[in-house]
Amino acid sequence: MQASHPLTKIMIPFDGSPSARLAVQYAATLVQGSSEPVQQITLVYVISGSYLARHLQNVDLRVVKLEQTAEWQRLKEQRLDRDIRPLLAEGQEILSRAGIQVPNDIQVGEGRIGEQLLAMARQGGYTAIIMGRRGLSPIKELLLGSATQYVLTHAQGITVFVVGKGYGEEAASPLFPLLLPVDGSATSLAAVRQAGRLVQAWQAGPPRIELLHVVDVALLGQTMTVDAQLLVAEGHKALVAARSILDEAGLTEGVAEKLVSGVPAQVIAQEAKEQRCPLVFMGSIGHSVLSRLLIGSVTQSVLHLAPQSTIGVLYPAMEQSS
Repeated sequence: MQASHPLTKIMIPFDGSPSARLAVQYAATLVQGSSEPVQQITLVYVISGSYLARHLQNVDLRVVKLEQTAEWQRLKEQRLDRDIRPLLAEGQEILSRAGIQVPNDIQVGEGRIGEQLLAMARQGGYTAIIMGRRGLSPIKELLLGSATQYVLTHAQGITVFVVGKGYGEEAASPLFPLLLPVDGSATSLAAVRQAGRLVQAWQAGPPRIELLHVVDVALLGQTMTVDAQLLVAEGHKALVAARSILDEAGLTEGVAEKLVSGVPAQVIAQEAKEQRCPLVFMGSIGHSVLSRLLIGSVTQSVLHLAPQSTIGVLYPAMEQSS
């Protein structure tokens, strides 16, 4: 099964904050270093309800459809021209300075930020969202943070990269050493395939990949109902399946495997820190041998515990996630 490359069409939420600028730089690095063609990069700003609330006193509330009033349209256009379009142009300038020649544009949405980002991504056929962890625009309107949380909870059929604080233009590589937590589930193995496509397309330096399976100590503690040897055997099976995918992709060198026990999120974060992994890439939904949620429940914990690393998460389409 041939995996899709996640960077075919990229959306970047941009509010001018340091974390949003870092996301643009990270996207530029991935695009520059990849041999895979990218169709489009779009910088997005969403006008949230907080702006509307601050200006309600300026609009006649007797009007049924507020967004259709001339006053509201005037206020919105004024803000677009004064604040938002110049801000998004700054993001485009980051791409230009990085030498990105891929077609790029800007879009402005309106509504609840996380919902709008995913709606725009779905409607536009975007394959990846690359975003910062949290940011405030120059006019103090929240963009990321709660929006990141929403995207990570509701994304479907897309890959989301939340860029780590440790990434910078001086970083040796945005990919290596690459940490791939696996549990043997379909989504986990799909993430390995997609990570393999990223590595295949990367043109700089030899790959360094670590496959990691964590046997949950919470399961090991259930000695009356769980066979520890069975859990270890399933862990080895997951690693073998992931290694086979990489082998089929021609990635036979520079791949290590590790099977350990512990609290999954803590182990993944610690491994990322110790190995200085710039990217941790995983599937959003995964189950252990006893149908106990593993990767889906730890994704956001890893985000908090490994702030220096970029976290890449593959989200299956709705019909695949049931």
